[in-house]
Amino acid sequence: MTSSTRTRGRPPRTTAQEQSADSGGSSKEVPKAPEGTLAWYLAAARIKADITKTQMAEKLRVRPPVITKIESGAHDISESTVKKYALALGCRYELKFVKATKE
Repeated sequence: MTSSTRTRGRPPRTTAQEQSADSGGSSKEVPKAPEGTLAWYLAAARIKADITKTQMAEKLRVRPPVITKIESGAHDISESTVKKYALALGCRYELKFVKATKE
């Protein structure tokens, strides 16, 4: 029996990293970055859109670990990355400065 015969009918194996990266989109997933940070908002928007990290990686043409790094808040996020996230989520990108009110 060949190795291809033994795996017939079974889904292809995935690594633990791929399984972890594909955990997005479930209602149990929560952003890992501190709440209120840009990374948190990007992750929250992806989760709300029910898009997995793997799917987002495909849309942005990067590997899933890149999405994990972006959404962890461990790295600075460029404006172009934010724009790409918005487009991948079917949104437009806006940057606003709102005058602060005195309290």
